Parts: sequence; C-alpha cells; structure tokens
Amino acid sequence: MGILQKDCESNYFREFQIVIMNTTIKFIIAIAFDIFDFTIGRIPYFGTVFDIAGTYLSFKLWGKIGLIQGLEIFDITDQIDAFIPTVTLSGLIKVIFNR
Repeated sequence: MGILQKDCESNYFREFQIVIMNTTIKFIIAIAFDIFDFTIGRIPYFGTVFDIAGTYLSFKLWGKIGLIQGLEIFDITDQIDAFIPTVTLSGLIKVIFNR
C-alpha cells in the first residue's frame, strides 16, 4: 500500500508541476503582450487592430474570461486602454477564481 500511495502522490505532483509550468508560460505571454500594448498599441488605428488580436490571444490563453480584452476595442483613441494590462488581469481572475 505504501508504494501505491507514493506512486499516486508522485503522479499528482507531476501533474501539478505541468499545470504550474503552463500557467507560468501563459502569464509570460500575457505580460509580454501587455507591454507591447502599452508601447506599440498606442499608435492610432494600429492599436485597434492590436486590440482585436489581443482579444483573440486572451481568449485562447484564458477562455471566456479573456474576452474582457475586447472592451479595449471601444477606446478609439488607443491611449487610455494601454494603461490597463487586460490580458494579464484576465489571467489573474482566471487563476484566483479558477473559472
């Protein structure tokens, strides 16, 4: 029984490590995108296209909660939305509330 229990614990630990690694990679991608959104995404018209691409990326990374990024499309000046790291915030909401 001790060997079986140890084997189950090690499998659980490996799965936990994989989840943590995947989440870390997703956060690195999200933070990098938000940095680009803060710099390059402030260019008029290009920023709107960048927001549309960001909505797709955020949805692929975080699921339905990632569609919050789509709210940035409504800022046609592309100046205000750059200061809110929406993709990273979507990830934090996903991790904290596990939804």
